[in-house]
Amino acid sequence: MAAGSEDVRRLKKDKRSGFAAIFTVLAWLPVVVGVGMMTAPGTQYEARENPLYWLPMLPFGWWAVALLNYDGWAVRSIRGAQAAGPVAAALVALIVWRGGGSVTEFVVAAGVSLAAAVIGWISYTDSLLQRQGPLR
Repeated sequence: MAAGSEDVRRLKKDKRSGFAAIFTVLAWLPVVVGVGMMTAPGTQYEARENPLYWLPMLPFGWWAVALLNYDGWAVRSIRGAQAAGPVAAALVALIVWRGGGSVTEFVVAAGVSLAAAVIGWISYTDSLLQRQGPLR
């Protein structure tokens, strides 16, 4: 879909489609921040100064903007992203736990990811985005 098409305008007006896209992005945000924290040493505030902290956020940001603008390639990934987000967050927590680090915030992040993915999944069901699809 082109960014200025009538289909995209209709999708942007549909609340369920918007919730599905936003909560899918929110399901992946803890994963990306967790990976950034794992790659950069120190506390989260210290890690923010390290470019490695920001590196995983570049492709995520590109995908998130595309999804929120209902680009076809990003919309086709929505169900897979909703399913994989909590799994990836749990894997990040597992990697931190196996490494001997403090795992509490990563477990909370996995829970947030799961809740956001479930809300996104429910919102996507019977939304205009699901009925219309990314290619029409």
